[in-house]
Amino acid sequence: MINRTFLSAYLLLAATVIYANDHTLLQALYDHNVVKHGAFIFRSGQKSSIYVDMRNAISSPSLLTQLAHSLNALAPAKKYDRVCGVPYGTIPLATALALERNEPMIMLRKEIKNHGTQKRIEGEYKPGDRVLLIEDVITTGGSVREAIDLLEQQGLIVEDVIACLDYQQGSVEKLRDLGYPTQALYTIADIINHTENTKYTHNLTYAQRAQTSCNVVSQKIFAIMEQKKTNLALAADVTTTQELLSLAELLGPHICVLKIHVDILTDFTPLFIEQLKTIAQQHTFLLMADRKFSDIGNTTQLQYTQGIYHIADWADLVTVQALPGAGILASMQQATQCADRAVVLITQMSSHDNLASSAYTNRAIAMGNEHTDFVAGLIARTAITPNEPYFFMTTGIHLSTQAIADQTYLTPYEAIFQNGTDIIIVGRAIYESPDPIATAIAYKNAGWEAYQKRIGT
Repeated sequence: MINRTFLSAYLLLAATVIYANDHTLLQALYDHNVVKHGAFIFRSGQKSSIYVDMRNAISSPSLLTQLAHSLNALAPAKKYDRVCGVPYGTIPLATALALERNEPMIMLRKEIKNHGTQKRIEGEYKPGDRVLLIEDVITTGGSVREAIDLLEQQGLIVEDVIACLDYQQGSVEKLRDLGYPTQALYTIADIINHTENTKYTHNLTYAQRAQTSCNVVSQKIFAIMEQKKTNLALAADVTTTQELLSLAELLGPHICVLKIHVDILTDFTPLFIEQLKTIAQQHTFLLMADRKFSDIGNTTQLQYTQGIYHIADWADLVTVQALPGAGILASMQQATQCADRAVVLITQMSSHDNLASSAYTNRAIAMGNEHTDFVAGLIARTAITPNEPYFFMTTGIHLSTQAIADQTYLTPYEAIFQNGTDIIIVGRAIYESPDPIATAIAYKNAGWEAYQKRIGT
């Protein structure tokens, strides 16, 4: 006779293997910005370069349904009296799973209300009810244990714990040792392996992407990077034209893009633009006006084409915020009518406490997807959309990841190899260094080596 405990454990392990290898679901987590790369600090104080934000899943009904279906298959094949999510991020997932299983749900509160029923557990239940507890991400396991304690105080029995991700810090094993069978759809190793093995289109060379891109400026910049063997953009945030021209001449051989704030120059003249264009042609790099357009269409048209700067006449690339909606892109494109002008859309930022939420990022991407003939690139911390027509530019780059001023920094390796972006943007770290040329070469080499490793060379 087959031992029932052994059979149950075997079926649970089989389900884990099947769903942990479901790359369709894992890829969906990337596609919906659930998996993030950068510098993160957990509630426990621990640091990580990967953050899995399952709360983003609630913005996609299809992804939430997928997760509930996979968790249901992972759970032991038995009925529970109640389904419960660890508060608060897991509650939508627990709700979807309860509907999937057609089982009643209860909801935990982190604190007692000072009005109404003043309950810590919402929903109907009775002592002795068997509970399936749901967690999104298990790191230290502290939240799970708090939830278990609260449930048991009310006489409920936590029979099983299932999670989306195990950070592999030993917490899952500790929960099992305490008598709470615990399983997860994925481990952090699965996330890392997927990151390493699936780089969207970024395992292609720049030359290959120049051939496949539908945007004229994208084609041009990929070709420049391949030709000059550099993915370094210089952010020259200086205030005089002479400083800017000197930097362009000095560092032009080592960069693919020169990013400038033309409106902070104290001595701007039209002659300066002609001089800058000549240097850009001599050293083969593109000019990017970091104007961050963010107004209604008519105003943006005037800012782009008129005034003293006439940005549309000389800037190959300009930065645009997504806040006004897709109309800003249509207005700008109509104003220039020039195939070799393009936009870099700001989708994520490197500053602390910035307001570029995941919802903003997703809407910005959707906006860009409607104008791929005009939107050439995205400002992003990671390659946030698969099979994209864009190049990704990353700000907040430093050879060390120390926090400086109000920015969170990534190394060139983290940005290019780990996060899959294409172009690193570096400013003061280069032009304020004692030897700007040597420093530029150091960043150039670091970025190129990370790219070479990414494509397997």
